[in-house]
Amino acid sequence: MNHDHGADGGQGRRVDANLALPPMNLMYLVTESTEVEWFLASGRRAVEDIERMLQRNGLAIERFRHVLDFGCGCGRVMRHWAGRRGPQFYGTDIHSETIAWCQAHLPFARFAVNGLAPPLPYSSGRFDFVYALSVFTHLPEGLQALWLRELRRVLQPGGYLLFTTHGAAFLPFMSLQEQQQFRSGRLVVQRPEVAGTNRCSVFHPLPCVGGVRQRLDGGGRDARRIKGESTPRPVPVPQTRRNARFAGIRPSTHAWGVSAGPRRKRLFASGKVFASGKVKRTPGFRAG
Repeated sequence: MNHDHGADGGQGRRVDANLALPPMNLMYLVTESTEVEWFLASGRRAVEDIERMLQRNGLAIERFRHVLDFGCGCGRVMRHWAGRRGPQFYGTDIHSETIAWCQAHLPFARFAVNGLAPPLPYSSGRFDFVYALSVFTHLPEGLQALWLRELRRVLQPGGYLLFTTHGAAFLPFMSLQEQQQFRSGRLVVQRPEVAGTNRCSVFHPLPCVGGVRQRLDGGGRDARRIKGESTPRPVPVPQTRRNARFAGIRPSTHAWGVSAGPRRKRLFASGKVFASGKVKRTPGFRAG
């Protein structure tokens, strides 16, 4: 891969597909790293994992019409959809400066700023696929409930939502009291006063993740069980990031998907798929 880094502090650096790299301050804002190679490689891996998970469930990104990257930051994942045929891509984020950069440098997609709480600036049923990578890992329970309700609103019937959470692999980074809370099936939230930023860390035991299906189904009448937890994978982590304490191993996330259809549900997770009574295997998910 060829990089022309320019001399303007990051504003003019070009990478593959003639897409600029965001300036260092925006990369750090959303990833707590200024490592260019990690920024590019992690976004590419996220796209590969999304596509692999969709494929294992009989889906493909090209079959969707409108795809939303909820919490897109400065385009770490979005940039790797450039040149794809099929859907119109959209991105939203809480940071107006990252959205301004995306609007200026990722012209194939459409972007908008969202607040810490809903709503999104889209009509009901706009999207058939929404993904939220490392978003619910930074939102306390009340905000999670509000956003799940909002994402259900903007999903069309039968649309799909994919989101990641932090699970049991993160137990070593909780206090003893937090570990007991997590093992009892309760959500663990660190630094809720800075919700929506990387400093707010949220850890989901499986019962909390399972409760998502009731919220998306409007009461759980037709939801099916989802289970699964990806296994830890070795992923190089820049030592400038806060999670460098993982000593070169980035603990796994859960990756969950759920259809928002009013009747027939197709729910997929990183470990198993439950659809119409059948169970299929799906790969682990590495996006964090």
